Formats: sequence, C-alpha cells, structure tokens
Amino acid sequence: TREAGVGRSPWPPPRSRNVFSFDDKFIINMANCVLDFIGMCVGLGVFFYGFMQLKKKQIIEDIPTSKIVSVAMGLNELKGAARQKFGVKAPYTLSDCVYYRCRLEVERRNSKDNSYWDVVNEGSSTYYFYLEDNTGKIVVDPLDAELSIKETYCHIEDGIKGRMCYTEWCIFPGENVYVLGTVRKFNTAKADTQDKIRQRLADLKKDKKALMKYDSDNDGQISVEEWDKAREDIEHEVFKEELRDQVEINKDDDLVIAKGDTEPTFIICNRSEKDVVWTYAMRGWGSVAGGVALSAGMLVSMLAKLGLLPAWLGIQWHEVLRLFE
Repeated sequence: TREAGVGRSPWPPPRSRNVFSFDDKFIINMANCVLDFIGMCVGLGVFFYGFMQLKKKQIIEDIPTSKIVSVAMGLNELKGAARQKFGVKAPYTLSDCVYYRCRLEVERRNSKDNSYWDVVNEGSSTYYFYLEDNTGKIVVDPLDAELSIKETYCHIEDGIKGRMCYTEWCIFPGENVYVLGTVRKFNTAKADTQDKIRQRLADLKKDKKALMKYDSDNDGQISVEEWDKAREDIEHEVFKEELRDQVEINKDDDLVIAKGDTEPTFIICNRSEKDVVWTYAMRGWGSVAGGVALSAGMLVSMLAKLGLLPAWLGIQWHEVLRLFE
C-alpha cells in the first residue's frame, strides 16, 4: 500500500516570490504612481528655482552700476574695493579679511565601507564692512546675502576622529567686490546695538573657557543650538544695558546696503559682473531644462501606469530600488 500523503501535491501550493496577486500588483502600481507624482513635483520645484535664477540674471543686467556718492534709496548695483570696518580674521588661517565662510568636515564610512565627508561645523562672519569706490564708501551688511565667492583655503589632515577637511571662503581687504542689494538709512541705535553684540560674540569665540559653558551635551563642540543660546544670552545682556555713552556714527556710515524688506535680492561676490551673469544664466537655464524634462518624464510614466499610454513607458520604481539593495 502507498503511504498516505506520498506523491500528493501540497495544498495550498507554495507562493512564488515573483508571482503577485491582483491586489499586490495594484498596490505596487499605486506606489509607483505616487513616486512618479513626487518626482513630478520635484521637477516643478527645480523649474521654478531656475526661473528665479533667470529673474536675478535679468535684474543684474537691467540695473546700471551706481556711484556711491550719488546712490539712491532702494535696489542698487555697486562695485568697489572691500575695506575693513572691524578687525575680522578668518578662523582657520587667521588671515585679515572683511568676510569669511568656513566649514569643517570629517571623513566617515557607511555600511558598505564607502567614504564620504560629513559636515560637523560651519559658519560665517556677520560683521559689517565697507565698499569703497572713487567717490566714497558705504557700509555693507552681509547678513542673509547670497554669496558667490572663491574658495581661498582647503586643508586635509588626520585628526582624533579621522581625516578632517578645513575649508574657507574669504573676501580680503582691497579685493574688488560686486554688490546688488537695497540701500537704506543706517539706523543709528540699531547699528550701535548690533555692533556691540557682534563684538561680544567675537570675544566669546576667543574665550574657550567661557564658550564651553554653553556645551550643554559635553561633547567638546558648540552646536548650532548651543551657539544660538549663547547669542540669545548676549543679546539680552546688551539690550538690558542702557547705552549711556552712545558713540556717534561716522558720516560714512549714514547709508548701508543690505537685504531689503520688500526686495529680497541681495548678492555679494568677488568676481566680475560678467561671470555673475554667466553663472546665473547657466544655473537658470540648466534648472529650467532639467525641471521640464523631469516633470514630463514623470508625467509620462504615471500616465503609462494608469493605462493611458503604453505600459513600457512607465518606470518600475520597485525594480529600480532593488538595484540598490
């Protein structure tokens, strides 16, 4: 006699990994459609970013360069030499400058043992500086400016936590600078207060012992949140003081060029106007073209999955994602 169960097919039959039910295929198809829609939205975002870059290019081309002595209130384009208002030094090279931006990166490795640079600290100066041409000079407030300046220092060395990369971008005294921003009256009281705050923040940076009081997580570094706390404390300290001996603002400080309240365009760079226009043109047209192509491609893929176009035009994102597993 035959043994019970021998030779019989198992029931229910085992399900193959590559065989999907109708519900599975529907869910996968809808998930792919959602990814197509997200890609289309990203493409539209890139398109509008490019449109804004082209708008800035047009503004740069349309606004004539003004002389500082005859500058009017509102949006202006100025060119001249950078001059120090305060004794600013770059943090890594200790070079004299009017403006700096710095970044510290540490080399790390991911789960696949591929190396990458992780930004652990970055910052920039907020000190006022002068822009001077052959007719006079004006205060520049670099806060919230869109900067396009050349890299002036990059050094990689072995540290405690691995390889570390120190990078600086600086504008040096006497360097030719292009500024497009809003000219307005320099608020005397606000100027004095902000100058005092910036100076005390600079002094705090030099006093490591005082600075480490804000290291709340005791990791030996001051994070953005901890620095914001330090800045808040100093601002409260300065605002509490009633400035008894108010220093008279120099006549040269009567005007300042900065980011406007109604006109957000504010550009500072140490390259020629021609280079600036070319940069915005390439960035703008590249983004517009890329955004249109991405949005159109995602729209075609989504319509294909909905059965309105041939199925082969649809991108199967679940198959694409498997390539990275």
